[in-house]
Amino acid sequence: MQAPRPMPPAMRFIPAVQEVTERSGVTVEVVPHNQNLFWAVVRTQAIEVVGQRNGVLPVHESGQKLGVLMAHIDKAIRAVRCNAAESVFCDNVLLEGHLRLPEALARMGFEVSEQFRPLVGARAAAALLRESIDDFHSELTITTDASRSWHSPLMGHGWILDYGRGSSPTINAYAATGKEILQGELNSIHYALLDASRYREDLFTGRVRFHIRSDSLMAIDLLNNPASHARSRSQAARSIVHRIHELLSRSEVRYSWVKAHAGDPMNELADRLALVARRCYAADITAGVRHGRTLGGPIALQVRNRDFANWEERMNPWPVDAQTAEVHLPRPGHADLVGTQKYGLSDVRDILERASARETAARVAGGAVAKAFLSALGVGVFSHVIQITGVTAPRRDDLTPEDFAAVDESPVRCLDEEAGRAMVAEINRLRKANESLGGVFEVRAFGLVPGLGSHVSWRERLDGVLGQAVMSIQAVKGAAVGDAIEVAGLPGSKAHDEIFYDDERGFYRQTNRAGGLEGGMTTGDPLVVRGYMKPLPTLTKPLRSVDIATHEPAEALRERTDSCTVPAAGVVGEAMVAFVLAAAYRRKFGGDHISDVTAALDAYRARIGWQRR
Repeated sequence: MQAPRPMPPAMRFIPAVQEVTERSGVTVEVVPHNQNLFWAVVRTQAIEVVGQRNGVLPVHESGQKLGVLMAHIDKAIRAVRCNAAESVFCDNVLLEGHLRLPEALARMGFEVSEQFRPLVGARAAAALLRESIDDFHSELTITTDASRSWHSPLMGHGWILDYGRGSSPTINAYAATGKEILQGELNSIHYALLDASRYREDLFTGRVRFHIRSDSLMAIDLLNNPASHARSRSQAARSIVHRIHELLSRSEVRYSWVKAHAGDPMNELADRLALVARRCYAADITAGVRHGRTLGGPIALQVRNRDFANWEERMNPWPVDAQTAEVHLPRPGHADLVGTQKYGLSDVRDILERASARETAARVAGGAVAKAFLSALGVGVFSHVIQITGVTAPRRDDLTPEDFAAVDESPVRCLDEEAGRAMVAEINRLRKANESLGGVFEVRAFGLVPGLGSHVSWRERLDGVLGQAVMSIQAVKGAAVGDAIEVAGLPGSKAHDEIFYDDERGFYRQTNRAGGLEGGMTTGDPLVVRGYMKPLPTLTKPLRSVDIATHEPAEALRERTDSCTVPAAGVVGEAMVAFVLAAAYRRKFGGDHISDVTAALDAYRARIGWQRR
C-alpha cells in the first residue's frame, strides 16, 4: 500500500494566510506618539473595510485618565459594529501600569478574540494612524534663543518644538563654542531643526509647515532675504543660513520676530534653556569614579566638542571624497607659520586647530578634580581680572575667599564694579575698531601650608613650576608671583616681607610682596600668581602676512575669534595653579586615602606650629 504524499509546506500555509486575510470583525489599534494617544477602530468583512473611526487624545487630556480613551473607543466600536456577537481584535499593547488593551476592552464587555487580527483590518488601522499622526503634526512651531558671556568660550542654545493642538512641546538645549551672537541665533535654529528630525523621518519632505520664531531681528531678516542684508557678508552666517534653507527647501516656512523679554512664554523658556546650557556645560566621567568616589586609578574626563558636527568633513581623521581647501595664510603671533615649518606641512589648519585654546576645556575639567582634592585639605583657589588693556582695577591686598563669591556675575570677572564697567566699555570700543585686547588675570590660593616645593633643586622650585603652568596657557606671555614686576624697581629694604613672631600666631609677615613664595617654597601666606596675556592674534581686520604656497604678500587668515579672552584665561589659570598645588601636596604628604593625607598634614602642622590663615 502506497503512503499518502505529504502536502508541501507552502500549500499547508496558504489556507492559514487566506483565513487571516478574510477574517471579519472589528480591529482596534492604540499607538502612543510624542506623548499623545492615537487610536483607530476598523470593521472588516472578508477583504473589505466596511466601517472605521479614528482619533487622538492629547497629552493634557490623557494623563492618567484611561477612562477617557476607552470611552472614545467604546463609542467607535458600537458605531461601526452591526451586532454584539462580532469579534473584536487588538494587539497586546500596554496602556497604563500593568493594564493592557485586551483586558481593558474585556472590562467594557467586549468579547476579545485571541486570534490574529484580520490582515485587512490591521493594515487599514495602521494607515489611519499614520494619517492621523501626520495631520496632527502638520505644522511645527520652533522658538529659539542663544545666550553668550564674555568670560566663557561657550554659547548656549535653547529651543522649543511645538506641534500645537494640545500636544506637549519638546524642549532641548545645547552648548557650543562661539561668541558672534548672530551666528549663535542662526545656529540655534539649525540645531532645533536637526533635533526635530530625530522625531520624524519625513520632516523635511514638504508634509510639515514650519513657523520659526526668534528674538533676533537680524537673524530673521537674514533668513527672509540673505542676499540683500549687510551682514550677509559674514561667510559664517551665510553658511548657516544656507544649511537652514537647504533643510527647508521642500517645506512651507514662515519666519517671525518676537520681542525679547516681553512676556512671550516660549521665548522666555528658550532664553532660560540657552542660559542653562551655557552655564551647565560639563565633562563626562568615563573612568576612575564609582558612586561618587574615586577608586585610586586614573580619572578619565571627556569634554565633548559639540561644534565638531560642523567640522566633521574638514577635520575627519580619514580621507574624504570632498575637496577641502588648504589654508596658506599664517597669522602673526600664532603658531601657524612655525608649526608648518617644524612639521613639514602645507596646510596651516593642521597647526592652528591643535594650537587652539579650545584644548584648555580639558584643563579646566581636570583642574576641577584638583580643586576638589585641595578643598578637602582646606585650600581654595580663585581668580579674577585686574587689567584689560589700559583699564586697571584698584589693587587690593586684603582679599579673602568670600570676596570671590560673586566674581562670575561680572561679565569680565572683575571684583571692582566700576572697573568692570570700564573694561566692558573698552572691549566694545576696540571690538568695533576690529581690534583684540589683552590684559592681566590674577590667581590666589588661600590656606596653603608652608613648605610646599623645595629650594634644593631647580625642578622642585614651586615658582618655576607655576610659571611654566601659567605660561603654557595660549597667548600668555608672562607670569609673575606676588609683586615681582613692581619690586624689580625698588631697593631691597622695600622689596621683602619682614618676619615677626608672637605666641598666638607663631611666625608671620605683615606684608605679602613675595606672593606667598620664598626660595621656591610656600610661606603659608596667600599665593598670588599673575598671568599677562597678549591680544589675540586673530583679528577681524587681518594683519599683513605671506601666502606660504606662493610666497606672495597677503592678509592673514580670518578665523572665528573673540575680542578678549582674559576672563576665560583666568579660569584656565585657576585650573593650572590647582594642578601644581595638588601635585605638591601629593609629593609632600603621600597617602593612598584622603585620611592618610589629612593625618600627615595635621602632624606636619603640629610639628612646625602653624595655624591656617
